[in-house]
Amino acid sequence: MNKLKLLVEETYTNANRRPVVLLGHSMGSLYTLNFLNKQTKSWKKKYIKSYISVSAPFGGAVKALLGVITGDNFGIFYRTPLSFRPILRSFSSVISNIPDPRIWPSNNVLITTPDKNYTAHDYSALFQDIGFPVGYQVYRKTVREFMALDYPIDIPEVYCVYSSGLLTIKSLVYKPPSLFRLKFPNQSPKFEYEDGDGTVNMQSLQYCNKWPNASVIHLTISNHVPILADKRFLQFVQNHVTTSKQQIHIYQSVSRLRHDPNTYESHDSNECDVTFPGWGDTWSVEYLSQHISFEYFGSLVSELMKDKFYVRNFTMRGAPYDFRKSPDDNKLFVMKFKHLVEETYTNGLDRPVVLLGHSLGSLYTLYFLKNQTKHWKQKYIKSFLSVSAPLGGTVNALMSVTSGDNLGVFIQNPSLYRDVIRTMTSVIAVLPNPKLWSKDEILIVTPFKNYTVHDYPEYFSDSNYLTGYKLFTRYLSAFDPLEAPEHVPEVYCIYGSGLLSVEQVIYKSPSLFISAFPNQSPGIIYGDGDGTVNLRSLKVCTKWPTAKVVEFITSEHRPILSEKRFIDFVKQHMNI
Repeated sequence: MNKLKLLVEETYTNANRRPVVLLGHSMGSLYTLNFLNKQTKSWKKKYIKSYISVSAPFGGAVKALLGVITGDNFGIFYRTPLSFRPILRSFSSVISNIPDPRIWPSNNVLITTPDKNYTAHDYSALFQDIGFPVGYQVYRKTVREFMALDYPIDIPEVYCVYSSGLLTIKSLVYKPPSLFRLKFPNQSPKFEYEDGDGTVNMQSLQYCNKWPNASVIHLTISNHVPILADKRFLQFVQNHVTTSKQQIHIYQSVSRLRHDPNTYESHDSNECDVTFPGWGDTWSVEYLSQHISFEYFGSLVSELMKDKFYVRNFTMRGAPYDFRKSPDDNKLFVMKFKHLVEETYTNGLDRPVVLLGHSLGSLYTLYFLKNQTKHWKQKYIKSFLSVSAPLGGTVNALMSVTSGDNLGVFIQNPSLYRDVIRTMTSVIAVLPNPKLWSKDEILIVTPFKNYTVHDYPEYFSDSNYLTGYKLFTRYLSAFDPLEAPEHVPEVYCIYGSGLLSVEQVIYKSPSLFISAFPNQSPGIIYGDGDGTVNLRSLKVCTKWPTAKVVEFITSEHRPILSEKRFIDFVKQHMNI
């Protein structure tokens, strides 16, 4: 602890008195938490900018029990787990990370044997039965001194990062001994699995949700150690160390829309006018930011340019739009886009144009096409490629307007962005469509009331967002995204599937550490989709009578655009 304190102070000085970001992963996160809670308030205020906890086993992990009972060969297949057991039993770090009784209830069986079952409340008997009584004394001592369930105190900013969606050991099952099988605890057990990050169980990872001052960053399908190389995590860290609170405040002010109280049309805030530069040029859609991890159409543009016909800002165009607004709310877009298509048609020597829209951009394209004549479409349009389109909405959007969404910035608690998101008609436009979800499907669970998409009037009232319902009904009266485009020569319905996507959100009862609905980060039940949009919404276009369906298994919502198989499909369609 003294060495870390000196290291922090030295780094602070080396950086011209810039407060330090402490990032701890797994056991390192528990070390960091323990260190911080032993420092004075004034020291932390001076030297610490933030604490980032990553994949921390706050309440332990069942996998640690495996190491203590039977051993763990850590993937070294030519050594038996038993050969590692004496070493692991000597590590207080392993013993201290077995499931904490304060997290695992007394009816949750962790170890099943022919003679007896054990929970986290039976450790005294367990350590005795496995011939390791001293282990129980070590466990009690380390847990008492380490206090992993304490929350960080007097830290300016706290972030809790973890992943889910991976099979994680839930319990160990030992069989009766036989001629070829050793008896408990000397046999390799069978495993039962549950959700987690592949190493640590969800109830342990999510303990930091209770911290009153923490911003939770919940990724999906990122393994315990590889999360550190995950582009989403790296982007979060980069944003965190380069973005100030003042910049975030400016973003919130600039992004907010105001609505006409009579028509509910949206306008920029009175303080500014927002423009989207690069109209017609591909650079405006190749990357969503200067960072490579926010690539959008960049790879596709690079591949298409290998054909001499395709020239940036001439025969290959980009159409950036105000992502805050729904298609019907962006009046100038249709007129500008029509002119852009006609200009590109002329530049290409009267060659009909391929329209490729992704996600909300696909809804924009669909809305545009529905507002053109049959003659115009047959002259200027070759095809419409709809990619990852949330045609029937997405439960993810419902969660965003309920509790907020940090929009992938990962810098602040999502709830801080909720007021801004609620002004965005684009988010309202992709709420789950009542035509696609039945009256029996509960999407929001709360301690007092559950909601389906057919309960929107009640839901918007209870979540203090009456304007949202008026915006939603206005959108559906102006545009039906479930209807197929007419008189378009070729239509393609392209989407990914096979990835965990938000299907239901669950809000807990309020407590000392948990705010009441809708002001808490909810639990999530997952279903099939592309990681962002639910499969039923993506598949709406499969019912369009003229659409050709292209499904890419395990293609994620945005990254699909950079995948070789998607790019190859587009090139083939364009005869490249």
